[in-house]
Amino acid sequence: MRDVLIVGGGPAGAAAGREAAKRGLSAILFEKEVLPRVKPCGGGLSEAGIEELDEPLPEYLKLCEVSGLRLIYGNHALEADAGRRIATMISRAAFDHYLVRRAVDAGVGLHEGERALRFEERDDRVRLHTDRGVYEGRLLVVAEGSQGKLARMVRERDGKGRYGVAVVAEIPLSLDGLPGGHSRTRPEVYFDAMDGGYGWVFPQGNSCSAGVGTFTGHPPLPRRVFRAFLDRCRFPAGVPSRGHVIPVGGFGRVLRRGRVLLAGDAAGFVDPFSGEGISYALRSGRLAGEAVADALNGGRPGEALRRYEKRCRREFEIPFRCSRIVSQLFYRFPGYFFRAFDRNDDLFQRFFRIPEHAVPYRAFLLWLLPRIPRYFLSALRPPR
Repeated sequence: MRDVLIVGGGPAGAAAGREAAKRGLSAILFEKEVLPRVKPCGGGLSEAGIEELDEPLPEYLKLCEVSGLRLIYGNHALEADAGRRIATMISRAAFDHYLVRRAVDAGVGLHEGERALRFEERDDRVRLHTDRGVYEGRLLVVAEGSQGKLARMVRERDGKGRYGVAVVAEIPLSLDGLPGGHSRTRPEVYFDAMDGGYGWVFPQGNSCSAGVGTFTGHPPLPRRVFRAFLDRCRFPAGVPSRGHVIPVGGFGRVLRRGRVLLAGDAAGFVDPFSGEGISYALRSGRLAGEAVADALNGGRPGEALRRYEKRCRREFEIPFRCSRIVSQLFYRFPGYFFRAFDRNDDLFQRFFRIPEHAVPYRAFLLWLLPRIPRYFLSALRPPR
């Protein structure tokens, strides 16, 4: 019997395994696919995510370092530059593989190509059934993503309004570079590409990530919207694409059942406005690893696991509630906000700092709400 079993080889599962192993626990990490595996994702790693690695990001993983953004609405574009790195573009296949190798180097056992099916709780252990066998551990961390079977055994399935969808493709670049005037160094965000969300073109060295996503519900015909976006961006219409469900954070989901913890997307830790999930997956995975170590080494497992719930609610769910308000405001009136950005540099610069994690959503809301009438009046004028 191992101390902890971990399901899911993404950032949350790898971080949980590594943290548990560093604290002296025996752990097995189960991943249903063989690594490296394709993972649909925009591929933007924030500075907050890099800080969670507790070591410099290897150079070979850095496809592109960015210091600014280009925001687009209709035929108009706004650009901002922080004068410093605010994010690093990565391949999720390579990044996730790197994280799992770090966990293995720390002492975590890895079972690739093995699918977890269900679990059973005992008085002092958890029994995990996979398509290859049965394993026992004193605790279980589920980090398999938002649609996994094990997560459904801990919390209810997300209902309407608690999840969105994204469709994304990786597009190789020709020697001539990106078509249509797209930037090789600056991520582009299209706030009119999809209702309740945005489209993006993110440079990734010799390729780019192009996609559309919404975080306010499941839209009709998302692939049709994606194809229209590709045509707008002058990309080939037939490029292979993948869709996935995005849990919307801030809904107070169940995070624990007995000896089982949820982390990452399985717990719903995705920013409701930006759709960012990597940094929160890394952070929640580390917290889960700390919690299982405290539970098993401290002799009071129930108290340690409850502390995990409290920390997650404080660090993720409460800020995500403010993010949901920003999301509801912005995605309902994207044209007005875009024009307000164009006319009010103070608003644009403060908004621009949100993706950096430099301005919390709550602080942004408290600053924004009394100024909304003035900004909306200015937005009645056309962009410069």
